[in-house]
Amino acid sequence: VSLDSRGLGDGVRIGLSGLARVDNRPAGELTGDLFAAGVLAQSGASLGVPSRVNGEVRMSEVATEVFQPLVADAGLVLTQDIGPFVDFRISADARSSGGAGETDIVVTLDSEHARARADLRATDDAVRLSGDGLVFEHEGAGRAAARVAGLLDADRDTSIDAAGSLRVRVPRLRVPIDRASRAPVLDEVSAEFEAELTAFGMTRAGVGGEPARSLDVSRLVARGEVRLSRGFDSRLDA
Repeated sequence: VSLDSRGLGDGVRIGLSGLARVDNRPAGELTGDLFAAGVLAQSGASLGVPSRVNGEVRMSEVATEVFQPLVADAGLVLTQDIGPFVDFRISADARSSGGAGETDIVVTLDSEHARARADLRATDDAVRLSGDGLVFEHEGAGRAAARVAGLLDADRDTSIDAAGSLRVRVPRLRVPIDRASRAPVLDEVSAEFEAELTAFGMTRAGVGGEPARSLDVSRLVARGEVRLSRGFDSRLDA
């Protein structure tokens, strides 16, 4: 990591470069070059969200086994449920208009079985989703669900089809920013989401001579709205 700044209030240029290894095997590469303004006040005090950011950060061929301990208790196997490697990229493009600053941010994640993209816009008063918002897609989501179900179902009398796909879309997210401190106002965060599950099936073994019961879902959609100051509302469509 390298830092370069001509003055506390002028902004900071951040350079990132690194390689990760697991058991002497390559596990990912980090590269990045960012310029962030509004990070420090003239007094040296740290501010919250930068007022302007330009640049890009990439994490390429990151081995998912590095994160396996974080999800092991949930029964997931990241190398199979997500893929052996994942690529991550975040880019920021700042501009000024009429004295107000805006930064467009694009975040992408790509792996063998999952991909995600988020388009955001940061202004002086908020960070919000823009364009298509945030979209996450997972192929073979039933495989991951089957692992979790196997962990919860001690009798192993429920089986879940390894097929099926999951698509989560967040069309709206707004995180207000306090203009004085540049800190996010978390109590006023609001968002809407939609989760769609397709081609999903499960079978429960019969008990006491009863036949097995199966459930096939061609399409299941859950929609919800979150306002941290008010609570959570949701509805389900099948």
